[in-house]
Amino acid sequence: MSSLGIGPIRPGFDQSVAAPAGEVSRRIQALVGSGAGQLAGNCLPTHFQLTVQEGERHFWSPWLHLEIEGQALEGQAVAQRAIEHRTGLVQTSTEMLQRVRVRGYFTPAPSLWTGFMLLGIALITLAFFTGIWGLVQMYLAQPPIALLGTAACLLGLLMLAGISRAGQRLAGEQMERLQARVQAALEAAAAEQV
Repeated sequence: MSSLGIGPIRPGFDQSVAAPAGEVSRRIQALVGSGAGQLAGNCLPTHFQLTVQEGERHFWSPWLHLEIEGQALEGQAVAQRAIEHRTGLVQTSTEMLQRVRVRGYFTPAPSLWTGFMLLGIALITLAFFTGIWGLVQMYLAQPPIALLGTAACLLGLLMLAGISRAGQRLAGEQMERLQARVQAALEAAAAEQV
């Protein structure tokens, strides 16, 4: 598992688990509930959105999105059986069928994330058009005043990146707690298979 870090816009982790997808899903679903120590969230068969309970939530509270991928590994198991047949090496193919990949990434609340991304897209679009306008002004031998708009948009994007980093720092403890809870559930699913 990769370290959480405070670097990318959406920090996360990627892990292979030696357990069937159904068991991994069941363990993660068991984390969600309204009882003490449980997490809030939404569960689908292979996708989960987890966050802290309402009483602990604040503006920057993280949401952990989990994807469970098992189908691609089944295709690898079929290829592995073909390699075993040609090389004579014996390796249990069922072990590969019992492995799933769990990918998790953190975002702020979905509505905040949507607003954040829309603002970023708007600034990039505005920077593009003001840049073109400024180049046309230069071509027409006019003062390229529109390039100031481009610079302002780029400054706005830098500010968004800074706000993102600050939000990740503010939510760091909750991110680590969410990841630790999921990690414990994944380890329990793998331990049950031994």
